[in-house]
Amino acid sequence: MIWGYERIYKAAIRNNSIPVIVYLPTNASLKEDLDKEFCIYEASKAGFFVINLSDVYKGQKSRDIQLSDWDTHPNEEGHKLISILLFEKMKKDKQFFKFMN
Repeated sequence: MIWGYERIYKAAIRNNSIPVIVYLPTNASLKEDLDKEFCIYEASKAGFFVINLSDVYKGQKSRDIQLSDWDTHPNEEGHKLISILLFEKMKKDKQFFKFMN
C-alpha cells in the first residue's frame, strides 16, 4: 500500500496535479475502519494532502443515509452530508487553498 501511495503521489506531481486523498468511511453498519489511521498516516507521509471525513455520518442511522438494506452506498441524504462536510473542511483548512493558488 505504501508503495502505491508513493507512486500515485509522484505521478500526480509529474502531471502538475494536486495530490489529495479524501478519507470517506463506509456507512455499512457505521462500523469503524480499523485501517483508517494507518491509511491516513501513510498517505500523509507520502505527501498527499488528506481530507479526513471520518465523522461525516456521526449521529446518523445507517438506514437513513444508504440506498437500501442491501446497498450501503450513500443515498441523496448521505451525499448531502458528504458534500457539506467536504466543503467545510476545504474552506477551513488554509493549507488546502495554498494548493489552489
